[in-house]
Amino acid sequence: MSGKVFYRERRKVKDGSHTPRFRVVGVSGVDLKVYSSHLRMNEMKQIADAVGAELVALEGGKGQKKTFDLIPARCVGRTREKGGIMPLVRDKDGKRLHVKSRLMGESLVSKTFIDTLDVAPQERLYPDVAVLKIGGQSICDRGVKALPAILKEIVTVRQTHKLVITTGGGTRSRHIYTIGLEMGMPTGIIAKFGSMISEQNALMVATLLSPWGGIKMSHSDIVKLPTYFAEGIIPVMHGMPPYDYFAIKPKVGRIPIHRTDVGLVILADLLGSKTVLFIKDEDGLYTADPKKEPDAEFIPEIGARDLIQKDMDDLVIERPCLDIIQNSEVIDRVQIINGLVPGNITRAMNGEHVGTIIYRQ
Repeated sequence: MSGKVFYRERRKVKDGSHTPRFRVVGVSGVDLKVYSSHLRMNEMKQIADAVGAELVALEGGKGQKKTFDLIPARCVGRTREKGGIMPLVRDKDGKRLHVKSRLMGESLVSKTFIDTLDVAPQERLYPDVAVLKIGGQSICDRGVKALPAILKEIVTVRQTHKLVITTGGGTRSRHIYTIGLEMGMPTGIIAKFGSMISEQNALMVATLLSPWGGIKMSHSDIVKLPTYFAEGIIPVMHGMPPYDYFAIKPKVGRIPIHRTDVGLVILADLLGSKTVLFIKDEDGLYTADPKKEPDAEFIPEIGARDLIQKDMDDLVIERPCLDIIQNSEVIDRVQIINGLVPGNITRAMNGEHVGTIIYRQ
């Protein structure tokens, strides 16, 4: 690049401001006129690329909290990013070397910084892959009275849909949780217990599906999904998210709050799935547990934020799911259906409104 564009970062930007943060100070070796007083970094990169110039950051004056020296590329090399070259810079005291970027020198805990950080929209990695959770207590624990019929319907559905199955823990999880709590076990150990039970159910479901390509996969095998689908495989994984020993202690008690329902929603957010199904033994969400209160009212559809604000005593899915849904960039909705009703899984997979839909507002 023969030309250079010299710029500096504005230092008196009010907290929460969404105004551009950079100003072009001068140009050299290139025919360029700039009519805007301030620019965003992505705009400057586009201009520099268009005219074949190099961006050069000017050092700040006195009073700056942190200053940097631009390190010649021929001395330390460069790191390439999308749209150009990221120069290496060193602290004035020479102690630390940085890659010039928007996050350089930031603590990543500043509320103002996070609120004003421009990021690209999240990509949907596998939008056409549906994620389904087979309930532990609601389905797996029923054994032969429920599981074979549900798996048979799933085998039929997979002929026209790509899907990943996760499994809950069920009654055995609750049993080991009880023992762990009585013995004073910390949340991380109790969460590990739950993972082991959920994994047992995943192994059982994968084994039952093995004649049709069912395999049990680990969380780290998610990157292999394209290969699995190309081979006609039905991947099954345990639904407990891998917090395990690092599970976050809840405000009250020590039962982990991020369990298998949360695992499904986190997986959906990772994959960018458009279809997210909870297969349970209830028709969906009610104002109370219909098993305990027969007069509870059915809720066919509700927004995640509204459901959070209702602060209901009992829910059909774990409470943290609602925050994850509401904060997600790619989850539009999740659906809770009664898998014991023949055809419900098929109808839900085909986009019909079956059971309860909780949508992102």
